Amino acid sequence: MRSYGPVAVVNGVQEQTAAYQGNPFPGRFRMTLVAVRQEQGWRIVNVQLSSMAEG
Repeated sequence: MRSYGPVAVVNGVQEQTAAYQGNPFPGRFRMTLVAVRQEQGWRIVNVQLSSMAEG
């Protein structure tokens, strides 16, 4: 995580196991999340997922 005052940027890898209409839908994604600190706490303002090649 990198913090820029009230803004935080998180980079990572998300691995998921899911199903869509009964069919397995696993995935591995590079992830970037941007959050802003507000009076009520942190709020996610953007999420970017990019599919990673299997292997």
